[in-house]
Amino acid sequence: MTIGGIGGILALAGAFAAAAVRRRDAFWAAMAGVLVVFLALGVARSGIDPTIVRDADDLAVVFGAFLMAGVVALGLGLPTSLEDRLLLGDRLPAWAFDQAVIRARQPFVAAAQAGDESAAGKAHWRHTITVPAPTSDWASLADGLEEGDVEWVDRHRAGAAAEDWLPWQTRTAQLSADWDALRGPVADRRRNRAAMVRGAFRVGITAAAVWLLIGFAGVPTGLASRAPEGRATIVPVHPPGRSVYLAPLGGISAAELQDLADFYAVRYDLDVGILPPAPVPAGLEDSARSQVAAEDIIGLLPTIYPEATDPSNVLIGVLPTDMYVRGIPEWRWAFGNRAEGHLAVVSTARMHATGLFGASIAASRLRKMVTRDIGVLYFGLPLSGDRQSVLYSEILSVADLDRLGEDF
Repeated sequence: MTIGGIGGILALAGAFAAAAVRRRDAFWAAMAGVLVVFLALGVARSGIDPTIVRDADDLAVVFGAFLMAGVVALGLGLPTSLEDRLLLGDRLPAWAFDQAVIRARQPFVAAAQAGDESAAGKAHWRHTITVPAPTSDWASLADGLEEGDVEWVDRHRAGAAAEDWLPWQTRTAQLSADWDALRGPVADRRRNRAAMVRGAFRVGITAAAVWLLIGFAGVPTGLASRAPEGRATIVPVHPPGRSVYLAPLGGISAAELQDLADFYAVRYDLDVGILPPAPVPAGLEDSARSQVAAEDIIGLLPTIYPEATDPSNVLIGVLPTDMYVRGIPEWRWAFGNRAEGHLAVVSTARMHATGLFGASIAASRLRKMVTRDIGVLYFGLPLSGDRQSVLYSEILSVADLDRLGEDF
């Protein structure tokens, strides 16, 4: 796994964990745990790739993961105090005092509503508020509320008649109206900003999901893997007396290579012949590796195809079996190999791709490898240090192959 992929998964797992703590919801904790297990299995299976991202698809997935992590953290995982600051800004002191008054007065209100005698001891609640009043109006209203509660206790104890409660009810109604007038704009601002946050959360989650879908479906690489159309800008000089043949081996059909022949006819004015399909003898496969050696396949070509015995013919075998190069033991596998100045073999085993554009990507990878062999063996071109050239010398991974251009 790439560094970017690991970072994206860890960021998303952290966001889910924060949401679990903030919301006290086991679902988010389970999601965080699943991601951690997925990451551990991925690293154990494929190791750690020191690159940030491998290709455009990987970049889209990593971007989507970090975007979703940020959206989840902002929408679900922020601490209450920070969430209040984001929602209220410079109105936070008023909101904090309002909430402090509600919390301090709640025991008295609950006891009074229940007819509990303990209400008398809970009427003096103002001194329990440690949050400073933002203005003198807020302080006066809080004092007035407490005075009204104390008066309620006194009238209740005295068994006041209904008409004796009218002055208290009038003052209490006015205090409530004044309180609502002060807290109304603050509450409205919180509601409005909360609605904006919810809207941004939905948009962010949708955008993150789209980026993840784009990456997993292989859209960037898929779009870039379309075969170029028309004649190439630069067509090397065709060497006189030489021909190019493609040989389908080990289950590859002639029809599968016809698109390549048609492509080279237009792109490089090159007539490529398609030879009859031929099997790969079972005895050539290394049972311990489940691979065939490129040298053995190249050595097999002259025994199957008479065209391979003529040095003026470039013959490229294409097979689906995984392959390695015996002469380069540090390579665990290989896309292909060239030998004798006119023979080559290409394996499609590592070229398969999943997702919506999988077939297009696999075709592009095969086309690039065959084009390289044609460039070197037929046109006599050297390998290049240009990363955009199909002849770029360093191809050590599928990602390296995907980054190549299509032309010399």
